Amino acid sequence: MTDGTRVLTDALIEARVGSAVADEVAVAIDRRRLLEAGSLAGVRAEVARLRLLVQAQAGEIADLRQRLADAEAAGHELPVEDLLRAVAGSVAAGAATLDGYAVSHARVEVRTSLAVSSAGLRVRSSDPALADSASLGTVAMEVGALPPTPGQEAVARAVADLVSAAAVLQAALDRDFPAIARDAGRSALARASVLAATPVSAARGAVPVTAPLVELVTSLQALAGPLPALAGPVAALAARQRALPATVTDPAAVEGVTSALRDLAAAVDRLPR
Repeated sequence: MTDGTRVLTDALIEARVGSAVADEVAVAIDRRRLLEAGSLAGVRAEVARLRLLVQAQAGEIADLRQRLADAEAAGHELPVEDLLRAVAGSVAAGAATLDGYAVSHARVEVRTSLAVSSAGLRVRSSDPALADSASLGTVAMEVGALPPTPGQEAVARAVADLVSAAAVLQAALDRDFPAIARDAGRSALARASVLAATPVSAARGAVPVTAPLVELVTSLQALAGPLPALAGPVAALAARQRALPATVTDPAAVEGVTSALRDLAAAVDRLPR
């Protein structure tokens, strides 16, 4: 191989090597461009997806806010007359638990937000400290019990007499009975004690003795089984008890039960000891 040929061969080899390197560089550059283009497209797609998600969530949040506002408006507003009714009911319920006492009147002041609409004046159960001072108002009321009517007073007196008669029967039943009637006698004594302890102050217009009277009659009927002398008075009391309604406007119905209780107490006293 001559020197000229060697030079040409070396030049050709160098050219081929340079071409291969150039091709590899070009491929690498093209690959990088493709990767960058694909990555950019992926980023753009992710951004578009996130934007759609944010828009959907913003719509849901707006809907929830509206529903919350509607619920607060519907659930935390009530007409003033409902407020007055609730206060009066609470006072009456509290007064009924005070045995031997009476609530002459109660004064209530409510500082609250007021709303005026075509439906009338309404109060809002919100924190006054957070409300607009221009919308705040005070609802003040005084609640007092009406005096009982003459009919209610008559029923109350009749119930007091009935409870007194139950105490008389209680004393009569506090005795020794024959062995065959001993358990029934103890049960009747316990029921008579409950009726005798009924608070009379709660007996205006209604009779709070109905339930204990029914239980007393049931126990007395068990007692009359082994003691025939009590069968007649117990039957008379049971008939009076069945005729007694839960709410009484005529004191005569209560007076009939009272008379039957006293007759039964006398019959028990006549039993041999």
